[in-house]
This record gives sequence, structure tokens and C-alpha cells, in this order.
Amino acid sequence: MKNIYTKLIIWIKTHQVAAVFAGVFLIIVLFFGYKTVFGGSSATSYVVGTVTKGDLVLTVNGTGQVEAENQVDLKPQGTTQSASTITAVDVKQGDKVVTNQLIAVIGNASALTQLKQAQANVESAQASYDKVVSGATVQSIAVSQSAVSSSQTSLTNAKQSLLSKISSSYNDASSVVTTDTNALFSNPNTINPKYGVSNSNSTNSQLVINIVNEREQINALLPQWNSSIGTADATGDLTTLSSVSTNNLNTILQYLNDILSDLTTYETNSSSAATYTGSINSGRSTIMSDISAVQSALQQVTTAQSSLAQSNASLAQTTAPARSEDIASAQASLDNSKAALQAAQNTYDQSFIRAPFSGVVAAVNVSVGAVVDTNTVVASIITKQQIAKISLNEVDAAQVKIGQTAKVTFNALPGVTATGTVAQIDTIGTVTQGVVSYNAKIAFDASDQGVKPGMSVSVTIAVGKDVGVLLVPNSAVTSVGSNSNVLVLDGVSGAADGATISLTTAPKSVSVQIGDSDNKNTVITSGLTEGELIVTHTVTGATKAASGGLLSGPGA
Repeated sequence: MKNIYTKLIIWIKTHQVAAVFAGVFLIIVLFFGYKTVFGGSSATSYVVGTVTKGDLVLTVNGTGQVEAENQVDLKPQGTTQSASTITAVDVKQGDKVVTNQLIAVIGNASALTQLKQAQANVESAQASYDKVVSGATVQSIAVSQSAVSSSQTSLTNAKQSLLSKISSSYNDASSVVTTDTNALFSNPNTINPKYGVSNSNSTNSQLVINIVNEREQINALLPQWNSSIGTADATGDLTTLSSVSTNNLNTILQYLNDILSDLTTYETNSSSAATYTGSINSGRSTIMSDISAVQSALQQVTTAQSSLAQSNASLAQTTAPARSEDIASAQASLDNSKAALQAAQNTYDQSFIRAPFSGVVAAVNVSVGAVVDTNTVVASIITKQQIAKISLNEVDAAQVKIGQTAKVTFNALPGVTATGTVAQIDTIGTVTQGVVSYNAKIAFDASDQGVKPGMSVSVTIAVGKDVGVLLVPNSAVTSVGSNSNVLVLDGVSGAADGATISLTTAPKSVSVQIGDSDNKNTVITSGLTEGELIVTHTVTGATKAASGGLLSGPGA
């Protein structure tokens, strides 16, 4: 064995290039041999989530300390005008008040108008949504069907009028040709008519040739035209017959024009030429009138056809089932109207200064008619409740309103939680190193749980709530710029929420519209439906996979 090893070392040293190739070959063989024995194609594992419907509470957070004082100054909030007027004061110094009791009223007629408009907008959006979802009513379908019937009748009448105009124009043309021009021919109705005015000579031989040729053409077209009219049906397509009739009338008009031109070339002593000129001018006027009448009747048919097409399209739209995108659009409009109503309600509510908690009125600093702004202390209230003073950044402060509920926790008292309300918030921020912050006071009751002035607190304030919305875990949403997507597990069923499954084919990426989010869930406003299975996390694994579908995992 030792001799073999020694010989192998000597061979490697003397054949270095060959040894390298042999080593690479051996590694490749070992790798693919391992894949054959132990491998299989790698699969990707996914953690399953479910699209749910529920409520999302929107919160902001702040930190601060418990204060020793128990007095809160009440000031006008938010959108109060810089020169608003106090219209009512409902308390006096020394009065006991309870939570939400009215202290004073600020005149704000524009806020009331906006609130009423927002309420009307919600009612309108709700009606539109209900109409889309419920579909057409019996009455609306009947109206659409009546419009179709009326349009069909108008089209039939227009076609009948056109056919009548065409028939009348044929009669006029035949009469004009026969009555007004036959006397100018010795044999007008033959295939070789002879034209000319007796006892006179034309000075334009080409006009004479043209007139003869035109009369031959008219002798042929009149019976064909009459036959086409006789077989025409007012319920059919009269476009071709209208075109033929117009061309025929124009041919006859040209025939009459040429005769009139020729008559002017005859010798001046020809009384016959002058006699024919009057009657042919009259016939020419008749033909021109008929051309106009046929064109006008054809336009009425075209208009009636367009009206019928529109009526049929309207009926089809009325009776068609609601499309998912129409429902989604109507729902979005309704949601936007409700959000606008809530904003208008919040603005209007700021016209009423209320007690944020129970206590005693320490001071009333205004009277009816006083002009106030957001820096005016309208009244002060003292309370037995404890106060936490916290700091909020400018983005969070914009969402905080007096009276909102809050959860208070204490660094020094693990497990102790108090419920409070926003009692006061600064209207002017404090700038520190370029960062704007606002102080807020939170009234809470935790006197029996060891809370002492100066203790550090963390406060979570509920600033809003989305009710009955579609929710997905935040980890399920991938956003790039304004575009958001969620991976949907089409074709997978039976997987429990939170289960891990392996798939050989990638889940489908679905574009979604997102709304509010908290530290756990995101609101989906369109793109998904309740109960759909989605991906919350993707884990690349080496699990051997069979072809297609759900491979493994809890709940699979």
C-alpha cells in the first residue's frame, strides 16, 4: 500500500497537468453522483397566509413621564379659524364636569356646510354602489327596451320615407324626360334617337352628340330603375338603391343641362328653341329638388340607424351583470366619500370644546362673543386623574385629537397598563436641532398600581379605525414605488394559516391597491378577495420535489 502511495506521489509530481484534469474530473463525478443518489430538484418553501376581513386600528406612539400636576388647559383645536367667535359658554368656574361634557362652542358655519355636503356625498355614493351591485331594475330595463322599440320604429319609418322619395323621384324623372324633351327627338324612345329643333340648326355638334348618348343611356336606365324600386323592401338595406337613384337623377340633370346649353347655340330667329327652354328649366328644377329630397331622406335613415345602435348598446349595458371592476370602483368611491365624511365630522366636532375627563372647572377665560384662536385657553380643568406628558413627532401629532383613547405602560412597572384619553395637545411645536415635536397630555387612572410622578411611560394612541376591510400580513406585501404586489397560491387548497408548503411552480404575483397599515397588517382595497391563500414568507429549501402542486408542509 505504501509503495502504491509513493508511486502515486511521484506520478503527480512528474505529470502535474494531467493530475489537475484528473482531479477536476473526479470532483464532477462525485458531485453528480451525490445529486443522483441524494438529490432531486430543489423546491421553494412558502409560508401560507390568508386574506381576512376585519378591523384595523391605526395608532401613533410617544414617550414621556408622569406629571405631578393635574390641571389641563382647553384650547380650540385643529382647523379653528384665526379669528373665530365663541357662541356659547356652558360652564362657570367651580362647576363639576364629566367626561365629554360641553364647555364652550365656537362658531364655524363653513364646517357645518361641509359636513352636510359630505353626508350627501356618502348617500349618493351609497346609492351608486347599491345600483351597481343590484343591477338593473325592471323599470330601467323596460325603459331601455322601449327606447329600442321606438328607435326601430323610427328607422322603419325613415326607410319607408326614403323608398317613397326614390319612387317619387323616378316618376318625376320619367315625366320630365318624356314630357319636356321628347319633342326634341324624332324617335326619342329608340336605341338611336335623332335630336334637333325643327327649322333650326345647332352650332355645337359635340353637344348634340352628348345629348344623343345621354338619351340612349336614360332610355336604358329608366326601366332598370323602375324594376329595382318595384322589388325594394323598406325593411331591407336601401343604401344601394339610394346610390343608384342619385346617380340616375344626376345623369338626367346633366342631360337637361346639356339640352339647355345647346338651345342657346341655335339661331336667334328660332322661336321653337325659346319655347323648349322654359319647359326644360322647369324640369331641371324638379330633378334638382328630387336629388335633395333623396339625400335628405337617406340622412334620416342613417340617423335612425345610429339611434337604434345606441339604444341596443344601452339595453345591453343595462341588462349586463355588474363587472368586478365596476363594483370595485363604486366601492372605492363609497370608501372615499365615507373618509371625507369622517374628516368633515372631525372638523365640525372641533367647534365644540368638551371636557376630556371628569373634574372641576378651575377657570373660564372667555365669554360669548370673544374672538379666539388655537393659542387661547378657553377653560382649565383640574382632576384627580394622573397625567402623562409625552412628545410626538410632527407627522403623528397631526393625527392626534383630544378625546382619543390611549394605552399607557410604565417602564418601572412591568405588566401594569392603564387606559387613558388625550386631554391636551400643543398647537405650536418645539424645534430642537431642526426636529419639530409636540407635547400632549394623557389623562389616565392608575393610582392604585404604584404609579408615581416622574415615571417614564410609553403611550399608544388610537387615532383611527378601518372597519370591515380586507387584511393581509405586512410581510405578504412587496412594494416598489407606488406599485404593490402579493403572491397568491392559486391551485393550493387545504393549507392551514401559518403552514409551510413546498411548490415546484412559483405562486402568481397579483397587483394590489393598499390602504392603511399597522405593525402587523396592511389593508387591501383591491386585487384580492377574502379567503384567498397568499405567501407571507418565502424560504428556499432543498426538499426533493415531485412534479407540480403541493408537496409537503403542515396543514397540506
